[in-house]
Amino acid sequence: SIIFFSCFHKFIKNEKDIFLAIIIAFPYIIIVGSMGYIRQGLALGFILYSYSYLIKDKKTMFIFLTIIGASFHVSALLNLIFLGIFLLGNYNLKNIIIIIFTLLLAYIFYKIEIIEINRLQLHYFGDLVYFGSSGAKFRWFINCIPSILFILLYKQLSDNNLERKLYLIVSFISILLIVYIDTFSTFVDRIILYLSSIQIIVFSRLPFIFKHNFKNSFFIKI
Repeated sequence: SIIFFSCFHKFIKNEKDIFLAIIIAFPYIIIVGSMGYIRQGLALGFILYSYSYLIKDKKTMFIFLTIIGASFHVSALLNLIFLGIFLLGNYNLKNIIIIIFTLLLAYIFYKIEIIEINRLQLHYFGDLVYFGSSGAKFRWFINCIPSILFILLYKQLSDNNLERKLYLIVSFISILLIVYIDTFSTFVDRIILYLSSIQIIVFSRLPFIFKHNFKNSFFIKI
C-alpha cells in the first residue's frame, strides 16, 4: 500500500545503499509483511517510521507514530517497550510526563480495543491456541543471524548511540524469542515481523564494513 511504502521509504532513506535495503526487505518485510498481513503490515510501516525518530531522541513523534500504527493493529503498542527501556534510569520531569502520557494513551487504547485484545490473548496464549505457525522457526532463524551479527559488530554498523541501543535491544529480544517459539509460535511469528528491521540494518550495511575489500563486499551483497 502507499501508506506502508511511504513509511518504509522514511525508514531507509538515509541508508548508504537504498537499493540493497529494498532487496533485503523484499522477501519478508514487503511480500509477507505488507502484502500478507494487511492491517499488521500497515502497523509495521508506522513502527519502522517511528524508529527514525527514536534514534534522534524525538520521543513524542515516536509515540505518535506508534499510536497510529496501533490504530491499524493493536499489537503495535508493543513498540512502546523500546521507549520504556530508553527511559530507564532517566527520570527527569520531561521523561516523567512522557511516561504518564504514554501510559494514559495505552490505557485508552486498551479500553477501546479490549474485545480485540481479548481475542488475540485467547488465540495466542489462551484456550483457543489451536493453530501454530509452521514457518516461525525458519523466520526466527533468519532474524537471529543479523541479530547476532549486530551484537558482535554494532560499533561498526552504527555510529549513532541511540540506534545502537535500539537495535541491541531488538537483537536480544529476537534471539530470546526462541524460548517461546514452541508454545506460542503464532505470537512469536508476529513479533518477529515487527523486529525484522534488524535484517535491513545489518545486511545493507555489512558490505561497507568491508568496503576496502572488493571480493568480501561483493560476496556479502550476493
